[in-house]
Amino acid sequence: MAISGKQIRAARALADMRQDELAQLVGLTPQAIRKIEDDAVQPREGTMADMVSVFTARGLEFIENQGVRFRPEGIQILSGREGLITLMDDIYDACRRGIAGDLILAGAPEDDFERILGDYDAVYLANMGSVPNLKMRTLIQEGDMNFVSGAYTEYRWAPKELFQPVPFYAYADKLAIIVFNTDPSPRIFMIQSKTIADAYRLQFEGMWKQSKPVPVKKGA
Repeated sequence: MAISGKQIRAARALADMRQDELAQLVGLTPQAIRKIEDDAVQPREGTMADMVSVFTARGLEFIENQGVRFRPEGIQILSGREGLITLMDDIYDACRRGIAGDLILAGAPEDDFERILGDYDAVYLANMGSVPNLKMRTLIQEGDMNFVSGAYTEYRWAPKELFQPVPFYAYADKLAIIVFNTDPSPRIFMIQSKTIADAYRLQFEGMWKQSKPVPVKKGA
């Protein structure tokens, strides 16, 4: 489906985003964004894909007949390294914009995240570390000493008998469940539902109370 400049302008308005903000996110100038929105120029396919990704991360979708709307509650499936990066970018964006709320991660095998993200892992940690007063809570398996995001994260050890290496994030009105033993790895089930996200937060609180503080905390 071809996307018009008018749709980009409408999506930007729905996302409450300035032209210079969108320009910075996709590596263009505000003048270039203005020309795209006026249909004066046709962006490259990769540039358009980057803009679509920005709006998708904000819960928007482009539809037929020159439309754009907030995506209805439902499930989006992401796959592989690019899918994991999309999730990480969405989490960072929610934190940067101050809408992440109670940010939690349970069942985190940090080694798997580092292995799949590769060089991007350092970029993500730097982005998250730049958010003022960011606080996050993470449950890892008892005995795990990889506290890679310790600069902004409080870790606790979950008892081994309760630990399942299928992590889930809850942030804003979203729940992301990550399965690593897939091909391609990982597969991410993104659920946009405040009701479901809050239910998992409640479950997390019970797990948190049964867990214990880690003995050492290393900075990222």
